[in-house]
Amino acid sequence: MNASFRIVSIALISGVLGCQSGKDPEARTVSTVSDKPRSSALLGDVSGLKQSPLHSGTWYELSSSLKSYNSLIIEDPVVASDAFGNAPVEDGVGAQLAARFKEELTNSLQQDFSITQDQGPNTARLQVVIKRIDRSRERGTGTRIIGGAAADLRIIDSKSGKVLMAASEDDRAADTHAMTSPDPYHDAKATFVHWSSRTARALRSIDELATRP
Repeated sequence: MNASFRIVSIALISGVLGCQSGKDPEARTVSTVSDKPRSSALLGDVSGLKQSPLHSGTWYELSSSLKSYNSLIIEDPVVASDAFGNAPVEDGVGAQLAARFKEELTNSLQQDFSITQDQGPNTARLQVVIKRIDRSRERGTGTRIIGGAAADLRIIDSKSGKVLMAASEDDRAADTHAMTSPDPYHDAKATFVHWSSRTARALRSIDELATRP
């Protein structure tokens, strides 16, 4: 990834790792807040999450057994009911952003996995809950602000439900090359690209990153 990426990361979802060169050349890294996540509706008990040796804002757990999986079901990301806080939201925005995230995940992960809809042996299931979505422009005035998103991710065995990977991330991306973008969710979409590429890298680095058998 271009060295010009600015991001504030609290807890990694897909990333278990630092930036990867590729899809988001306009991003730049600002700073990292390494607080451990306190809770997660999707992940349940997060006390076992570990901080990544590659990225201080990353908290995750990963089974080495995930190496044996070659097919992946990518579920539609779920947008939490309070993801936008108390702010009014345009009709369909949550569904559009969830679809965008799934598209980015599919684009990144199909390089290493056969993407399928059918459960079976050596097939894992990826689930995502988007916990928070921040606008990149203030409502009304249109003033450019730092936006982003937060999400939890887990990968489970498609048949048994055994958890193979869990991660949590909270990013704010300030893309200084897109300050003129009229898209009120530009930065949230940028984090989706960033998380997806880091998820792919994590799954290529299981030997290095595994926290348990």
